[in-house]
Amino acid sequence: MKDYIKLIIIILVISIILVFPIKYLSNFIHETGHINVASKYGINLDSDFSIKTYLSGDGSAKATPETKEDCEKFNNLTSEHRKEILHAGVYYQTLFLLPVIILITSLVIIFRKKYYKNKFLFLLIISIVIVLSAILLTSIIGDVFIPNPSNDWYLKFLDCSNF
Repeated sequence: MKDYIKLIIIILVISIILVFPIKYLSNFIHETGHINVASKYGINLDSDFSIKTYLSGDGSAKATPETKEDCEKFNNLTSEHRKEILHAGVYYQTLFLLPVIILITSLVIIFRKKYYKNKFLFLLIISIVIVLSAILLTSIIGDVFIPNPSNDWYLKFLDCSNF
């Protein structure tokens, strides 16, 4: 029984270590989505994305208007356009993570007999698929489907007095 618990802990630790760079890149792509769609409306967003920002706090960067004029432009957009900017992050992130998950899952299915002989490798790959899927689902659910005051900035106006 202790061997199984050790094996599970080792697999989870290795999975998290292997998934960290993918999650970091995914977060960068997410913020890039906000920035790209906002630029379509003439709004310049800046992201405070760095390893330090990623590791501290909630582990994510924020794309914010660069100037007071950009903030006011954002506030003058319709609710639909603000929502488009918000959801662009999840859209870009999904375009990145979904193919990765599909590829890894396909490889597991194709080579399942070979991988299953080595239970450690098989369980490691399965756990990576589960962790990546969880990252994608929490991002989609947290940013799109569940009302979240920190992410519902398309419903309210930004405070432009800080600039």
